[in-house]
Amino acid sequence: ADEKTVPNRINSSPEFPWYGYYAYKGFEARYHDLKVNLKGSKEYQVYCFNLKRSLPRRTHSITNNFYKKIVGSGSVFKSHQRSR
Repeated sequence: ADEKTVPNRINSSPEFPWYGYYAYKGFEARYHDLKVNLKGSKEYQVYCFNLKRSLPRRTHSITNNFYKKIVGSGSVFKSHQRSR
């Protein structure tokens, strides 16, 4: 995936600070490379996931997939990480 240094999208909610970068699969640009900064702490590169491991639905879909907020330190994020 190609990564840019300038984010394409920034979350407007200060409670959930994240920066979205385009990552490419073929000719399609997708928002799946995210960088999260927890109140000035270490910056993490993360991927969004939901409890059912499904892809997000389109913006105007009738049903939505819900995401879980994970609160904690670096060790908490490491406990949730998976390598491919």
